[in-house]
Amino acid sequence: MARRPAADPFAQIQSDIESGDLKPIYLLFGQEAHLARQAYDRLFAASVAGAPRGFNEQIFEGKSASGDAIAGAAQHLPMMAKRRTIVVRNAGDLKKDDQEKLAAYCANPSPTSVVLMLGSDGSKKVFDGRGKLAKTLKKTGRWCEFKKLYGRNLKNWIDAEARALDKRLDSDGADFFEALMGNDLAQISNGLRHAALFVGDNDRITREDLGEVLVGRRAEALWDLLDHVGKRNLGPALSNLQLLWTQGEGPYAVMSLLSRRVRQLLAIEIGLARGLPQSDAMMAAGVPPNMTWKWRDQVGRYRAAELQKASSRMLKAESDLKGGFRIDPRWAVEQAVHDVIGRA
Repeated sequence: MARRPAADPFAQIQSDIESGDLKPIYLLFGQEAHLARQAYDRLFAASVAGAPRGFNEQIFEGKSASGDAIAGAAQHLPMMAKRRTIVVRNAGDLKKDDQEKLAAYCANPSPTSVVLMLGSDGSKKVFDGRGKLAKTLKKTGRWCEFKKLYGRNLKNWIDAEARALDKRLDSDGADFFEALMGNDLAQISNGLRHAALFVGDNDRITREDLGEVLVGRRAEALWDLLDHVGKRNLGPALSNLQLLWTQGEGPYAVMSLLSRRVRQLLAIEIGLARGLPQSDAMMAAGVPPNMTWKWRDQVGRYRAAELQKASSRMLKAESDLKGGFRIDPRWAVEQAVHDVIGRA
């Protein structure tokens, strides 16, 4: 039987907020602290909405709070409001006895309170998933673990963040962010806000806008580098690398972008070998439809076997950058480019 995909906790929370049917208990934690904080901000705002501030909110610290005190606060009736909001920070620091007392409350929670339990930033685990509190919480509330985003999940999040700002990104905008910032959601979110301010009333954020706001002329050198690697032009590729170093670009972002380009070129060659038309093979490899024209003179410069070796070479360089060998990171990138293009 195929394994069912894990539910998206952020989507579940957004659905609860939009329907107005908040769960009585939420546990928010995970490696992706930015998403956990974002979910908390939205849940807190929805929970206290329309109520006089200060009367129906109470905050506890897990290290010093008792289960009885948290449960007692949650059982109080709200004052001139629909519900009370109880926040438990660093919930994983609750003592075992207090977790047991809180489990008893979770079994029969108050319908007029929302308890927001928070793990510490980046925490992989808060409570033992086999314990009574965890099992009870999963039945009556939401157990929300926020994991790091990669690939399509990251792209979808970036596009959704742009829409939340009433903007839309060009088809390669999310790829641009990923190449420059990896999957650092806080940094990407900040960059999106700057770009939204830069374009003003225009609802579209282009790649050129992102280049101006985030890196200036550095973006131009990045994309030129990729095109020259695709066209197998060694001299111009190395020249663009030197320009990037003088502009302060980091080797890790460059390496990520180079690896992605090699994988896409390989995917195109595989698609062509299967009989796909060139434009279809490009789109299947993730090339935006409005950019296929730019890739036409890169297709066919390498054989599929060469691109497979190139992909392995890029993986080795990425390993070197992460500490596999004590070498200069910029030299590691330059040597990888030289090896990939130079194998004529």
